[in-house]
Amino acid sequence: MSLIFYDLETTGTSSRWDQILQFACIRTDDDLNIIEEPFEIRSRLQPHIVASPGALHVTGQSIEDILDPQRPSHYEMVSAIREHLSGRCPSVFVGYNSLRFDEEFLRNAFYACLHQPYLTNTNGSGRADALLLMKAVATLHPGLLNVPENDAGKPTLKLDRLAPANGFSDFNAHDALADVYAMIAMCRIVKERAREAWARFIEFARPEPVERFLADNDPLVLFEPYGVFGVAYVVSPLGRGQGRLRYALDLLCDLDELAGLDDEQLAKRVARSPKPIRRFRTNAAPFLWRLADSPPDVLREVPEHELRARAERVRQDEAFVARLLAAAQAAEKAYEPSQHVEEGLYEGFWSPSDERLMQTFHSVPWERRVMLCGEFEDRRLRTLARRLIYFERPDLLTQAERQQFEEAIRRRTCSDAEVPWLTASGALAELEQIARDPDRRADERLAAYRNYLEKVALTAAPLEG
Repeated sequence: MSLIFYDLETTGTSSRWDQILQFACIRTDDDLNIIEEPFEIRSRLQPHIVASPGALHVTGQSIEDILDPQRPSHYEMVSAIREHLSGRCPSVFVGYNSLRFDEEFLRNAFYACLHQPYLTNTNGSGRADALLLMKAVATLHPGLLNVPENDAGKPTLKLDRLAPANGFSDFNAHDALADVYAMIAMCRIVKERAREAWARFIEFARPEPVERFLADNDPLVLFEPYGVFGVAYVVSPLGRGQGRLRYALDLLCDLDELAGLDDEQLAKRVARSPKPIRRFRTNAAPFLWRLADSPPDVLREVPEHELRARAERVRQDEAFVARLLAAAQAAEKAYEPSQHVEEGLYEGFWSPSDERLMQTFHSVPWERRVMLCGEFEDRRLRTLARRLIYFERPDLLTQAERQQFEEAIRRRTCSDAEVPWLTASGALAELEQIARDPDRRADERLAAYRNYLEKVALTAAPLEG
């Protein structure tokens, strides 16, 4: 199966409230040989998005760049990404900090543009995070990688520092395509020097091998990427949560203490740190090891035979396991539906008929799409479809409809209320912070961005909040 290494640059850090500005990917075979030309595309800024000045400084883009009418619109870019990636599935999709960042941006972009959002982990494809791989290798195989320091003198695994420290220095960090090349270079080092870690990394990119591994190994080692590096836990699998969520008991915790608690006490203990129950998803590329294959440091506190005895004790006590699972499930957070469509991706699946209508939406002329908007059963899809019409073909809407969208955008970008997205006033405040940083305040692009933001802010009057 081929691998698709990808990266993106964005207007900020929120996958719901910011947008992708640049996407790049490179496809390789399973030996990490590049097998086709890189794919790269950029988009212009959407009218309702305010870009973070810090993000523009990091990526080296100006306001003129991201407003360039020659760039594809966000919808055009996202549709091109979707078409390119879909034609190369099934593949393993690899990013750097992608499970927390890039993949969430990609999913939310697909959702906002009425594309099926779960491309990287459906129809035989898998997903994996190269940052997790680097953390695991640096933790379980000290000395295998040259771990650099940041400006504060502390270890860091950020790609712009890690790649040069390991011999790949000829690249422009924070450019999506350059970062993809650097990511591939680091993965080649791991594949060559830590073959078992690389094999697990690729194997567990899909949930089915993870499920088989859990069924065949108890106890096992679960690596979690905390802080700069991470922590290896020896655990005993307990069972399933919702969907692909799984629970496992940390075998270094006091089993007698847990067993002696009543149900209410157990629920409180499970929710308190250090947490005795670890949670992970089998479709989120967990990093797992057989206990027998784990590095010696993992067994430094308790010998292997004792850990196996503890796991056996847990397996034999079905009532205890059931209580642990009930306590873990009770500790899960419940989320209320949001009033904002941008936060609606995980509020449930739409119907098969809406799924078919989404496909039709992209295949018919824009004039027909206007009529399709009202046919969606799902409120989220109706809202997103109307917004796409305004962004792409406002001439197809009535003057009253266009004015309604324009007013909503002004209220959004110029709001003085506490909101989850970045506003013009928030971006201007961020610029004030940057002005105190001698390394960033001389950036002429940010001066031009200030002028742009001040003009945007003027459109707020006489709006309230």
